[in-house]
Amino acid sequence: MGISTALLPFSQNLSHFYSCVFGYGLGSGVWFSAYNVWVIEIWQQNSAPILQLSQFMYGIGTIFGPLIDRPYLTGELIHSLNNGAINTMGNTTEDQSLEAMLAEDNVIRRDKLHTPFLIIGALECIGPILLLVMYLIKPYNSETPVPPPTAPAESADKTKPTVSHQKIMIFKSTKIRHSLLVPLLSNFVAIVFVSDNIYLKFSATYFQYIPLQLNASESAGLVVQMAIIYTIGRALTVLISLRLNPQTIISYHMIVLMVSLSILSVGHDSYLTLQLGSLMMSFGFSALLPAIFAFVGQYVEVTNKLGTVMIFNCGLLNAFIPFILGSYVETYPNIFLSIILINFLVAFVILLTITLLTNKTENMNIIGS
Repeated sequence: MGISTALLPFSQNLSHFYSCVFGYGLGSGVWFSAYNVWVIEIWQQNSAPILQLSQFMYGIGTIFGPLIDRPYLTGELIHSLNNGAINTMGNTTEDQSLEAMLAEDNVIRRDKLHTPFLIIGALECIGPILLLVMYLIKPYNSETPVPPPTAPAESADKTKPTVSHQKIMIFKSTKIRHSLLVPLLSNFVAIVFVSDNIYLKFSATYFQYIPLQLNASESAGLVVQMAIIYTIGRALTVLISLRLNPQTIISYHMIVLMVSLSILSVGHDSYLTLQLGSLMMSFGFSALLPAIFAFVGQYVEVTNKLGTVMIFNCGLLNAFIPFILGSYVETYPNIFLSIILINFLVAFVILLTITLLTNKTENMNIIGS
């Protein structure tokens, strides 16, 4: 993943570019799946704060990314020319054609991207290197029993299963686990994952093509602000997750997202409303994915196989939704908000179905017992 990132701006043709993208996608998919499965396996029902803490560190990375990129971003020259921001070029003659100017600008822009991509690629290699060192020092053994997070009271039954374990046993004992619950949870994770992904990757482009038409540097600056709120939201949720269950965290974050989408849909002509809506969206997205993984871990046993199925499902959606968005965002910038809105309407319906399904099954088990 880190090597693919570092080599990306050095691509000389589309085959090189696609090879780097394939390597990055493969590495990030394996990392995302294996890491979350590993955390849930180790901490079980207490994995929510750990997931939030790890995602908090991810949020810190989203702050440094735009800060590293910003000094090297100039934006498309043709976009600046169309806006009348650039009338002459100091290093061109009067008879130089627009095509030659654009070709020269492309070379300059690509050369500038070498440095930030090398820096970010090197940073991405730190995590895998640390994990390799940990494995060499003390290999992880999944057979090792996990110690309880808190010491039970002397009068308590030490063999009594946890509430989360009881829920998993309920769904394992019924056909509902494989026929309905797992596909619903998998699709729920996939939809939120893709929405989070396109929000992070396409917001800067969206800012440049709405009526305000922010330039590349201004867009990067707003993305930095969004990343800060994104990180603060995850830091707060590390503490909140100790008090609230994942369902509650998911619910209020989805409400914040819906409000932010409403603000952005009517306020993209003003920088203040654009900033407010974008920062609210950042907070809404900040804790969703780790909370959803903790939510999934309450009802199904998150194994390597299930984690692979979930990430494969994420990959299927991620294969065509960003492609559609990337093809039309410059012409129809509001498609950015439309896709996120549609995704979350579907996600809300799935969450409601999962809630009704789990409540009904638990009630049936209580009556049966």
